[in-house]
Amino acid sequence: MSDFATSLAAAAAASGPTLLRVDDEPSALGALRRLVRAHGHQVLQASCAADALSLVAARPVDLVVSDRRMPVMDGASLLEAVRLRQPGAVPILLTGDAAIGSTVAAINRGEIHRYTANPCDDQDRLLVVRDALLRRGLAQQNARLLAL
Repeated sequence: MSDFATSLAAAAAASGPTLLRVDDEPSALGALRRLVRAHGHQVLQASCAADALSLVAARPVDLVVSDRRMPVMDGASLLEAVRLRQPGAVPILLTGDAAIGSTVAAINRGEIHRYTANPCDDQDRLLVVRDALLRRGLAQQNARLLAL
């Protein structure tokens, strides 16, 4: 196992993190699952915001990766709604838009951890997932220490 794969596996808690991928394009949904399954991550999939919110209501998730452009509710609005239901879930927005202004506004409104250009290569996507899970783990550890 490479150093990168080892660090990605270390980022996953003993129970294994749960990622939620939201995209209205079926081919895009499976890409993340194929990419991270070897690292012990569980990937839930939703093809629309309503399905994603149902999943979030039913179970905790560690990371939500949503496409920005979707019908009915865009990805930024979805991530904002997820944040209200599960503040600990790390939100990541994928965007193929060149309009940086709308992306920055979405980041600020939804307190999005990061946005990523879509498409991006697999190595970059793995780094984004690893960094987000490490951030979440550190935030959880900090909360436990503050509680002491």
